[in-house]
This record gives sequence, C-alpha cells and structure tokens, in this order.
Amino acid sequence: MIDAPEPTALFGLAVVATGLVASRRKKNS
Repeated sequence: MIDAPEPTALFGLAVVATGLVASRRKKNS
C-alpha cells in the first residue's frame, strides 16, 4: 500500500547499515 518508504524509515536503515559496516571493520581490524 505504501508507494515510497518514509524518510524516517530510510534514515533508520542507513543507521543500521552503518552500524553493521562499523562492527565488521572492528572485527577485521
């Protein structure tokens, strides 16, 4: 029913993605 995701949802996904990348970088280094 939703044509486009809400700005808050996109921001939340961006925060989660950044957190995952940061944790992976910490594990690698």
